[in-house]
Amino acid sequence: MKIKVQIDSVFQEETLQIQAPSRTPKIQQVVEFVESLDNNQRLKGKKDGETYLIEPKTISRIYIENRQVLAETIQGECHLGLRLYQVLEKLPSYFIKISQSEIVNLKEIECFNITPNGLVEIHLKNKGNYLLITPLPQSNKGETTMKKQLFKSGTNGILIGLAVSMIMSLIWAPSYMPLNPHSAIGQWMTSHQVHGSIALAYCLITWFAIGILF
Repeated sequence: MKIKVQIDSVFQEETLQIQAPSRTPKIQQVVEFVESLDNNQRLKGKKDGETYLIEPKTISRIYIENRQVLAETIQGECHLGLRLYQVLEKLPSYFIKISQSEIVNLKEIECFNITPNGLVEIHLKNKGNYLLITPLPQSNKGETTMKKQLFKSGTNGILIGLAVSMIMSLIWAPSYMPLNPHSAIGQWMTSHQVHGSIALAYCLITWFAIGILF
């Protein structure tokens, strides 16, 4: 069997033409294989007890309702006998998963809108339907990273403050003191006989704040 492939921009669509003196079993296998390629791009859906082959371009969205995966199409809703992630694997790249229970056809989106409470509102062309999804999770990751950075800076401030206070204690005091006894705060705490643990807590908070600021 000879194979000839001709690629040219003048062709408007893909066409497979087989020339043979008769329809042999090999030719039948080729025909069935090519037809199966086309079917793999379509989904099987059930509606009113009948099974249909659904073209992806006719689907506006796919969602889970009552533990069933449903496809909203031009002809109505169809039940798909697959899990949501299995459906996504079979769909073209212009379908995106916007939540744990919903997939949307990008070509069917008319516009986006941000609500005052931070939700993303998606308006679809089909019957003016719209969906609400939460903001993207990257913002939460950024917030967590910032908190970690602030805690790290504050901890570094405490370590530096302890090191400095230990050196100062060797110079000005016979025993360890977390702050300079000759400073205004040090003299006030000494005159009022403030417990050492309270003085240390005050210094830790101060060093932590300095570490965040600087």
